[in-house]
Amino acid sequence: ETPGGVDSCGPDAHSPRALLPEARPIAGNRAIRSLRVLVVDDDHGVLRIVARALRLRGHRPFVASRGETAFDLLRVHEVDVVLMDVRMPSMSGRTLFDGIASQWPHLAARTVVMSGDSDARVHEEWLSRSGLPVITKPFELSDLFALVERVPADERRQAKGS
Repeated sequence: ETPGGVDSCGPDAHSPRALLPEARPIAGNRAIRSLRVLVVDDDHGVLRIVARALRLRGHRPFVASRGETAFDLLRVHEVDVVLMDVRMPSMSGRTLFDGIASQWPHLAARTVVMSGDSDARVHEEWLSRSGLPVITKPFELSDLFALVERVPADERRQAKGS
């Protein structure tokens, strides 16, 4: 929780776009299919909020605050989607993605990048070349759900040639 008890999903704790209440389960607010989502971010607040929101949505989140921990989790758990920050202190998102693509190639097309505005500009060339979907912090949880839940479906359509 940030000062004043407001949970956020980005650097602006007071942004109305970053509030968690929209993630509370209400009729029709559950995901059609429950996904196992690995969430990787060095910001523990973002990890906590995103994991809680995903759980309330009906998904099964796994959390890691470092790239090395993400690799450890991937060795033990199968996941459907990887949701990762692009900038972390011990291992960059790019390095993490390269490791995922090399060791778990099926997850390369199932990775979503969370990025702050300045992060996106710094990593713009790599993000553009990678073709990975990017969601910019602060984000609305409904946008995050839509993106995360679309990734496996997009991959299935591409595999069928649609």
